[in-house]
Amino acid sequence: RQVQLPEVGVEDVLVREHEVVFAQLEREQIKERTQMGLAERAKNGMWHGSGITPIGYDYDPASNQLVVNEYEAMQIREAFDLFVNQNYAFTKIVKTFRNKGYSHKHGVWAHSSKLRYILSNKTYIGRINWNGEDYPGKHDPIIPSSLFEAAQKKLAEKDWKLTDKPAKSPFDATQLLSCLLYTSDAADDKA
Repeated sequence: RQVQLPEVGVEDVLVREHEVVFAQLEREQIKERTQMGLAERAKNGMWHGSGITPIGYDYDPASNQLVVNEYEAMQIREAFDLFVNQNYAFTKIVKTFRNKGYSHKHGVWAHSSKLRYILSNKTYIGRINWNGEDYPGKHDPIIPSSLFEAAQKKLAEKDWKLTDKPAKSPFDATQLLSCLLYTSDAADDKA
């Protein structure tokens, strides 16, 4: 049994193409207006509401502002202190937090990579960043600017590290030696 497709005239094709063009134009305009609105919120010191609220803050939709979450803010302050004043590596901070049973709105402290983002996030000194521009925020800072600047200086140093463990080569001396011996034995067998 053969399915009959409706006949489509030239006018129908033209109408459909116009609808697609106008839909795309409308989508672009919505995107542009949204970006302008988010930029305006940042200029006014309000959180842009990306859906991912920074650890240490909760979003209050009634006031359109970030409010300090004291339990998480304590962890943020401790992370900055351990990194700047105690010279803890990222993995040691994470391990310390896990041992203390700390958690946050996004889960538990599982990865040290999150710490680099936290330690360089100006939200914690009362700033709002949008598209590379910083604006004074309406929210309360969690840490003093001096501590934040000290963390930035330390992060910029060439010798900061993610872990306390020395870097491991993919091949240690015994692996290299056994590889060389195997290669030389294989060459002797062929000779």
